[in-house]
Amino acid sequence: MNASKSTETTGQEVLKEAMELLNGLEFDAVNGGTARTERLFVSVIPDWEDDSRRTFRATLTCQAMWHRKVDWNLMRVSVRPQSPSGFFVQHVLPLSAEGSATFENLDAGTYVLKAYCHLVQFTTPKPGEVEHGRDSSTELVHGVAMDRDPSSEASSGSTISSSSLIDDIVVLRGSTGRATTLEFATNNDELADKTLEFCVADPDTNEIYLGEQTAVFNTTPADGEYRFRTGPIELSFSSGDDVALSYRIL
Repeated sequence: MNASKSTETTGQEVLKEAMELLNGLEFDAVNGGTARTERLFVSVIPDWEDDSRRTFRATLTCQAMWHRKVDWNLMRVSVRPQSPSGFFVQHVLPLSAEGSATFENLDAGTYVLKAYCHLVQFTTPKPGEVEHGRDSSTELVHGVAMDRDPSSEASSGSTISSSSLIDDIVVLRGSTGRATTLEFATNNDELADKTLEFCVADPDTNEIYLGEQTAVFNTTPADGEYRFRTGPIELSFSSGDDVALSYRIL
């Protein structure tokens, strides 16, 4: 795999810039928020939902300059209160093809954005689909990002996703008893020793099951299929759950 930046399109570079701009961007019910670079402008526009002014909606818009084509629907954005004072159900929303998303039913206050890149969606194994401690099915969701035989199976489990659009990260899924294990792997030299943060959400409601989980890409033995792996991460889901996985590199 050629991991050099020469393989990236301008749209991919703009997408990464957008993620950097959005991470930590603050807004409230009155002021909204904006940020920009030479080739990108992002804004959050608030609007009261009714005359009581108890809750508001906030519309995020990402706009690439000079009509650059960007795959905005690869991005996911979450919002949380700047100073949480009670129970808050956190969601991670997909951006539309035009680069927008709307958060609704927000109480008055200051909020902070965090941007992720969508990696994979899959269904957790049901009873009978796991044999000898490993997943018996192989599901390839995106195009293969690595120079590898698509029919081969990694030793730690099934390859369920590889993202060829951003960071060339592969997700390996396995099972231990009732738990699902996920492992991130790559041959991208730029990710050596980097920390990956990921969140897991319901793809229908966009509600976050599990947020702000981290893993580090460590160097693997030279004879391994991938040079950098995080090691397996054990997660507990109900069997048959639909799961959407998104990540960002810290």
